[in-house]
Amino acid sequence: LRFIDTPGLQVGLADSRYNRSVLQETKKITKKYSPDIVLYFDRMDDVTSKGQGDLPLVRCITDVFGGSIWYNAILCLTHGATLPPDGPNGAPLGYDMFLAQRSHVVQQTVRQAAGDMRLMNPVALVENHPRCRTNADGEKLLPNGQAWKP
Repeated sequence: LRFIDTPGLQVGLADSRYNRSVLQETKKITKKYSPDIVLYFDRMDDVTSKGQGDLPLVRCITDVFGGSIWYNAILCLTHGATLPPDGPNGAPLGYDMFLAQRSHVVQQTVRQAAGDMRLMNPVALVENHPRCRTNADGEKLLPNGQAWKP
């Protein structure tokens, strides 16, 4: 099992040259070691990207690797224990609704960049903050009570 990690890709339009350079180097490695799976990480608590702010980055990934890169991708939302923000009426969103909204935004961004609106990537939550709530067995818990196992 081999892991190929891209160091800190940036979301801003001004960073596209840097991102493309990093991705081109990564692509050279993948020619020798073809990936079986791709993990795309985004933050659960990044509610500022409601308008698909990551689209330029996801398009850059698609441009370098081709749309098929998304066919074996899992969309990972880090900071999975983030408490939901307030909804439009001022009351907090339920965790499951918050998760559904963030998942939808990230999936739509990938679909748009890949040019395939039928694409349905699985979404995985990731949480490893040391102050995350835990259960009696020491497993980290998401706000909906689900245990997250690393």
